[in-house]
Amino acid sequence: RGIAKAQKGDLDGAISDCDQAIQLNPRLALAYSNRGAAKAQKGDLNGALTNYNQAIEFNSKDANVYKGRGDVKALSGDFDGAIADYEQAIQLDPKHAHAKQLNANHAHAYSSRGHAYYQQENYEKAINDYNEAIRLTPNFANAYRNRANAFKKQGENEKADADFVKAAEVESSR
Repeated sequence: RGIAKAQKGDLDGAISDCDQAIQLNPRLALAYSNRGAAKAQKGDLNGALTNYNQAIEFNSKDANVYKGRGDVKALSGDFDGAIADYEQAIQLDPKHAHAKQLNANHAHAYSSRGHAYYQQENYEKAINDYNEAIRLTPNFANAYRNRANAFKKQGENEKADADFVKAAEVESSR
């Protein structure tokens, strides 16, 4: 129910439902992860980080938790920590996921890690990660746009322009 509330924008309700779930099962990693996501959306990055850490303590095999914690670290300016979490998310193989969903999850982790590299001005590594995100999910407009920005920073304007066009094409076809 907390997930549904968060999707409807009721972040306080989502946090409250996660609190109740944790009271019923204090080792329920998913409740900590979902509460962390809701707190991150509210701008409580420290609270989000605490919850993601707790979720990882109870289930260190969930790639989505590492991805979420990486996002919080990136928002906090801890790009090295974010990169480490995205790498962990990429390494984990959620056996329950369908191949298409697995590709999308991995694509987002690569794209997010690419953004962290971009913030560190390591444009070559950023481009490599955006390439992998696009390989996994060819209609990933943000990956094209982010790769275009990295190309621009490297002075590769023709490649940048081509990626900006491709991002617009992908978005217009939705």
